[in-house]
Amino acid sequence: MIDVLHTNHFAPIILPLINLIFLITQAVLISMLLQGNKITTRPTLIPASVFILLCSFFPDMLYNTPAILCGFFLIWILFKIFSAYNKPKADMIYFDTGLLNAISSILYFPSLIFSIYSLLALIRMRSITLRECVLFLSGFFVIYFLSLTALFWFDLLPEFWQSQFNFNLSQEHILQFFSAIVVVKCCLIGGVLIVALIFYSNRFSTNLIQVRKYLGSFISFFLFGLTAIFLQKQTQSAGLYSALIGCSIFISYYFFHSKNRTPPEIMHFALLGFTFLFQYINFTA
Repeated sequence: MIDVLHTNHFAPIILPLINLIFLITQAVLISMLLQGNKITTRPTLIPASVFILLCSFFPDMLYNTPAILCGFFLIWILFKIFSAYNKPKADMIYFDTGLLNAISSILYFPSLIFSIYSLLALIRMRSITLRECVLFLSGFFVIYFLSLTALFWFDLLPEFWQSQFNFNLSQEHILQFFSAIVVVKCCLIGGVLIVALIFYSNRFSTNLIQVRKYLGSFISFFLFGLTAIFLQKQTQSAGLYSALIGCSIFISYYFFHSKNRTPPEIMHFALLGFTFLFQYINFTA
């Protein structure tokens, strides 16, 4: 993304503080998304707290503004997709979803892969016609056309191309991303996620059909989020941001619906403890 605001000139504390506010806002929106679509049956901030907790494992995310800004659009896209469930007419939803995906991918190129996810998720929510597919693509390409035209007028097109498509994924960058610390963090989160997915599979038949479709689409969202990591110019932990959204949803689903409160509480305090441990102990020393 082109740095039109010249954020590199901000005071060191300003950018992470702004991004932290954005992250907390998105956490609350995730809670609203789950409550509004009957995944959580009463008002709760468990999804918000889980998302913030998981993001705390990767504090350098607060320095990647495009990935965090993109989070707003991804959550908005989820609201749009779920609103299409069993609707007899959803023309504007398809157009809006395509438009939001285009804006998201311009802000943060790896999110481009969620355009495929969005189309598949919409098909999951309801049957799709060729006309609706064209509307989705129209919404997507109209934003790119207008954006590229504006960039051409202001002679920013080469800079935009360089910032979006100049990949530098060397073996060194990949190995640096998958360092021992990152692998340990991912294993800890992955362990809790596996328990949550087992709980979800055991409880699958008790959910409403509507909720099953929503949760099924979240699995796809998580997998697409993992794929987005490899679309970055340089592999960074901020690439996990979208995957952590999907991950937090299943973990919070487990924490919210589990009748035995002891295992979720132990996992929560364990994750919280490891967060402080990773923050204040230098493992590379």
